[in-house]
Amino acid sequence: MRTFGAFLMIAGANLVVGSLGIVYYFAHTACSLSPEGCTSGPTVLFFDLLISRDGIALWVIMLIGALIFWRGKRMRAKDPE
Repeated sequence: MRTFGAFLMIAGANLVVGSLGIVYYFAHTACSLSPEGCTSGPTVLFFDLLISRDGIALWVIMLIGALIFWRGKRMRAKDPE
C-alpha cells in the first residue's frame, strides 16, 4: 500500500499543479489571440478566471487533487513498511 499511496500523492499533486498550469495557458492564449490586444496581461486574466463562474471547474479539480494527495499521504503513514 505504500507504493499505491505514493502514486496517489503524485497523481494528486499533478492534478493541482496541472490544472493551474492549464488555466494559465488558456489565459495566455486568450490574451495573445485577442484581436485588439491584451492591455492587462495574461496574469490578470488568470486571476480573473480564478474568481469567475467558469473557474469553479478549476477549484473542483484542485480540491479533488488535494483530497487524492491527502489520501495517499494517509495511506503511506499507516503502512509500517
